[in-house]
Amino acid sequence: MIGINKDEYMRILRLCCAVVLLAGTTIQGHTKPLNDSVQYPISAPLSQLITGNFVKIIALSNEGMISKITTTQTRKGQVKVDNKTAFTVVNDNVMTLNSKPLTSATLTRYYSLDPLTSHGSPDQEALDIDITFSALPTTAAIGDSGEFAKSVMPTEYDNDLTQTAIQTWSLKQATDNTAWLCLHTTLTEPSSPEDVAADECYQVTRSGAIVDMKITVPPPIQVQLATINFS
Repeated sequence: MIGINKDEYMRILRLCCAVVLLAGTTIQGHTKPLNDSVQYPISAPLSQLITGNFVKIIALSNEGMISKITTTQTRKGQVKVDNKTAFTVVNDNVMTLNSKPLTSATLTRYYSLDPLTSHGSPDQEALDIDITFSALPTTAAIGDSGEFAKSVMPTEYDNDLTQTAIQTWSLKQATDNTAWLCLHTTLTEPSSPEDVAADECYQVTRSGAIVDMKITVPPPIQVQLATINFS
């Protein structure tokens, strides 16, 4: 099995732990389901991931290295943005390598409700991220899938070059009464000869509650831990 270097490993870790970024878009469900089979919510669980209070931990190992990202998302007070009353969502991200602090970052975003609309971030201009989103169905059946988002952003090492992340969603059976709502992300950047891809899946009930998560990464990387707890 071919190994993977540290830079590639860290790219995959960041990709797996990326939090959904919404830039001036609206999440609205279609009124008609994609088909007439048993339906599971799509837009509601993704809204929980965007605006809910939770702690998410993902840990990966490779060739003696264990990396972990802890994301604490907190919904805070209201502000006026674009002449609308919006609330604030703050993400605190801490990454460790072999239990030693590696880096940390905090990102703030603004949202209004009914329908859920993102009003961007004070960090958006500095990050220079261009994001376009597809409309999500309110519900879907096992086997359904669709486009979710496309993000174009500067590379980590050269702001004159861009990397592109394409994200799609799909629904797979988990148990008799739950399904895996999976987000498949593919990252393409000019400095890498191959694309990097990962799946982040959330186990959802028919009422839209998220009860578990799992991730899939390319070998030889192994998943040590993947948890999300809402409060």
